[in-house]
Amino acid sequence: MHIRWLLAFIISSTSLHGMTFAEKSERFDIDQWSELQKGIAMGHLLDNVGDSGKHAKNINSGCIIASPSDNVPNYYFQWVRDSALTIMTVIDRFLEGDEGLDPIIIKYMDEMVRLQRVKNPSGDFYSGGLGEPKFHTDGSSYDGEWGRPQNDSPALRAMAFIKYLNYRFDNGINPHEVVPYIEAVLADLDYTVSVWEKPSFDLWEEIKDVHYFTLTVQKTALQDGAAFAKRVGAWDQSTLYAETIHPIDLKLGEFWDHSLGIIKGYKNIPNRSGLDCSVLLASLYSKEFDTHTLPTLKKLQESMTKAYAINQGHKQLIGRYLEDVYDGVGTSIGNPWFLCTHSAAEVIYKAIQYYDSYGLPELTSHNIQFFVEFAEFGDPYNWPLIRKNMIKYADKFLQDAAEFHGPNSSMSEQISRVDGKQVGALDLTWSYSSLLNAIYRREAIKHTK
Repeated sequence: MHIRWLLAFIISSTSLHGMTFAEKSERFDIDQWSELQKGIAMGHLLDNVGDSGKHAKNINSGCIIASPSDNVPNYYFQWVRDSALTIMTVIDRFLEGDEGLDPIIIKYMDEMVRLQRVKNPSGDFYSGGLGEPKFHTDGSSYDGEWGRPQNDSPALRAMAFIKYLNYRFDNGINPHEVVPYIEAVLADLDYTVSVWEKPSFDLWEEIKDVHYFTLTVQKTALQDGAAFAKRVGAWDQSTLYAETIHPIDLKLGEFWDHSLGIIKGYKNIPNRSGLDCSVLLASLYSKEFDTHTLPTLKKLQESMTKAYAINQGHKQLIGRYLEDVYDGVGTSIGNPWFLCTHSAAEVIYKAIQYYDSYGLPELTSHNIQFFVEFAEFGDPYNWPLIRKNMIKYADKFLQDAAEFHGPNSSMSEQISRVDGKQVGALDLTWSYSSLLNAIYRREAIKHTK
């Protein structure tokens, strides 16, 4: 573990931990707390990275486990999606100057290059295998029944590779020195072009449909990929990627439900409203900001504030979707998730970044209530006041989730909607990466005003 992450663990054990949350709340300084969490959450995240992490010994180097939990539920696998999202968090910290993270990134990329070539139930490198969602920690195929394919995964992996390789190109590495990585990126992007119109399983691995999240990250990957392919001399592929972006964009527009005033996560599932946290996550991995995202978030938050007993009418814990029945072990009732609650905060911080740059949007029947409320029912164009209150709103998501941290700020997958106990997979890697993303996004807006 890096020294600074270890120091954060030690500091945290003598500061915020060991007191009741009532005591914490009185003294809760979110700036101080966030600074501590940078080290604590990164320490927990790195514990799940093979083969150096505390929970990831004797597995493939560069393998990122979803969780140390290997029984009820068994998350001791490497998911392509989770690994890509996690390593993007790590790459962001590397790009900000933590050179010690470089070997972890390289090992991850080497592991992914290997996995692309592993024959699996979805196919092989040339015939659909890139859409396979998860693998064993030794890099072998998982051959059991599963929701496959999951076509967001190759796009996310390409985004991670491109982010790192562009940095290396900017700092003197010649593309000829990293040919296997370039080939891996182009393979994932070619796959994305070939499947984007086809139904696949969603990021929650439950329903096969065309999904807002999947299309969003596919669009982002192709935006990155068009420039990347040109940079490495793959001119025809660059043109192909660029030409595919517009049709995806048109399809994304179909997910806006004017009658409900929300962006729906999927369109063809009759027993669900379509109000889904996946829309928030999509926003975070988009180059743009859809102004319909905030009204969607507000409706999701308000519905879950009412539905979850643990919210008690004033907390803002967020789950995946209202109809959720996965309780972390089996099926009964769904719960708030740490990653969903963190992502709600980050969406608001991203919105603030966007409106700082471009100004407030035109008011419509769908967004005016949001802006009037945050203007304290005053001028809906009073951006300084709205901005201040939006930050408070976002911060509350992080504060509410923090109430249910375990020792050393440990986080599982879920928080029981009934009694607030942590449930589901323990030390979920995505819980930590989502918190880090929210904290650093928050820091970015705090430094601009």
